Amino acid sequence: MNDPYGQSPTHQWGQEDDFKPPYTQDPLPGTPYPPPPQYPQPNLSSAAQGASPAIQPVYVPYPVPVPGSQPGDGVALASFILGIVSLAIGLVPVCGVVVLAPAIVGLVLGGLGLRSQRRRWMAIVGMILCVVGILAIPFIFWI
Repeated sequence: MNDPYGQSPTHQWGQEDDFKPPYTQDPLPGTPYPPPPQYPQPNLSSAAQGASPAIQPVYVPYPVPVPGSQPGDGVALASFILGIVSLAIGLVPVCGVVVLAPAIVGLVLGGLGLRSQRRRWMAIVGMILCVVGILAIPFIFWI
């Protein structure tokens, strides 16, 4: 009776056949394994003569803009907010003169916020809203 690995029960461990899996076959006698492929060898004599060896290209990353704040971003945002506040206050008939303080500050900050590249539109819209808030004062008093 043989076990699943093809060995008889009287087989002693430690013999040469114990280390071969049962599914491998020995090559047929007279058919040697094919020789390994021959690759061309580099010519080292040119490197020894002073020629520079082949150098791998070096990866240099390009600069990526960081989404942080730039000069004038906060000032442009402040101008935009003060423009909204001055327009909202300027449209209230009782608080018409109070609009001058945030509107003037918003105009100044809008002028400074024009330096910003990303939020330049906020500075422009803030300045427009401040001017509209100032111009709304006489019309509200005439009503």
